[in-house]
Amino acid sequence: MPALSVSAKDVVNQVANFANPPIGALQIAAQIVLDVAQANCPVDTGNLRDSAFMQALVGDVSFGFSAEYASYVEFGTYKMAAQPFLRPAIDGTMGAVEQALRDYLNDWIMAGGKSDFTRFEG
Repeated sequence: MPALSVSAKDVVNQVANFANPPIGALQIAAQIVLDVAQANCPVDTGNLRDSAFMQALVGDVSFGFSAEYASYVEFGTYKMAAQPFLRPAIDGTMGAVEQALRDYLNDWIMAGGKSDFTRFEG
């Protein structure tokens, strides 16, 4: 199993059922989860923690860890116990993700719902 990645759209849909969430909202959700996952990531050499990535896709944002052994650390193997860091980060940040989405959408509404609203888009 190579790298470990998650769809930000899946994370956002755990909080609110968006058909097509704005890419800025997805980036915010991904960054919140990724920050916590990096903080909770087991560190030996720092390679796993430093392999964190976020990639904008068409209509989604993928994020996770690119170290080739990331999934083995997260899920374990028959020789090694799991040391989950990404799944607990997703579960533990749902409240923060929900509040960030509320703030994002409130700002979007206050900006008049303009399609060029880019406060959070990089």
